[in-house]
Amino acid sequence: MILAVGTACANALYSVATRVVAAYDGPETTLFYTGLVGSLLILPIAPFVWASPTSPLTWLAMAGTAGFGALGHWMLILAHRRAPASVVAPFFYAQLLWATLLGWLVFGEVPDRWTLIGGAIVMGSGFYLLSRERAKHRPPSADVSA
Repeated sequence: MILAVGTACANALYSVATRVVAAYDGPETTLFYTGLVGSLLILPIAPFVWASPTSPLTWLAMAGTAGFGALGHWMLILAHRRAPASVVAPFFYAQLLWATLLGWLVFGEVPDRWTLIGGAIVMGSGFYLLSRERAKHRPPSADVSA
């Protein structure tokens, strides 16, 4: 549970930092420094846990993960440059749906009712905040008939 909470906090920090930096730096700069900082943070730990893969398929999977991760971060940077966070944030809830689907397809895990309830609460809260933000920034009505 601690790892899951830590992952959620790290992901939130990653998203907020991307949003802040995207307002000032170009996408290439943001992507480069994100990779550099991540590499420097993991460097002291790597010698103690790294084991070189022997299978070409494992190397291919690692390269694919890195490539798709970089592509996903690139798209996140571009999204934050083009839309406010309140518009971009609900797309993160699609991660819940995809993770659930892939967990079922790949690992045969069926979410229990508490997982579904928790996911519904998280997604419902996000969509409520999105609708509230949109209502707050709605332009006045042009209807003058009264």
